[in-house]
Amino acid sequence: MCAAVKAFKMKLKLFRSQLSKGEMCHFPTCAQCIPQHKHAELGEKYAKHIILLTEEFDRRLTLSKEEDVQLKLIEDPFSVDPEEVPLDLQLEVIELQCSAVYRNKHRESSLQDFYKSLDNEVALKTFSIFGRTYICEQTFSIMNMNKNKQRSSLTDDHLEDIMKISTSNMTPECDKLVAEKRCNISH
Repeated sequence: MCAAVKAFKMKLKLFRSQLSKGEMCHFPTCAQCIPQHKHAELGEKYAKHIILLTEEFDRRLTLSKEEDVQLKLIEDPFSVDPEEVPLDLQLEVIELQCSAVYRNKHRESSLQDFYKSLDNEVALKTFSIFGRTYICEQTFSIMNMNKNKQRSSLTDDHLEDIMKISTSNMTPECDKLVAEKRCNISH
């Protein structure tokens, strides 16, 4: 998906450049309907709209440098600068990049098969980058669901307790808790 977004942004840049010169080769309907002598004038007008579209696109769908490096690392670990990857992966990336065997496997097999052939630790560290991002996003979603207008009286301590419960993998042992509870029966 990231490749499709990147390709679309590059196409927008190309369209803007060509339209501002009055070239309408990628817009055959416009080229047919607009007289040749108006291509430059209207092309400049349309190029301004594409600039606005590009700005809005960038505002909504731009990856940070860190996210871009992470995606490149997954897609092609041989093309990233080891100094740009997370510290705990730098040595593994260097080892990988220096291995002719792994370079050939990467070229000849699918991405999934390539990562299956790697030392599990390297693959796990590489893909754990996305797991951490998922956990952060999940935590913020839980926090936003709990801290809303209807629950605006929650204190930070209450919210912290809710977050601990919501993000924990532990399940309460209700039967055990009930069995240990002693009820006071009045005489």
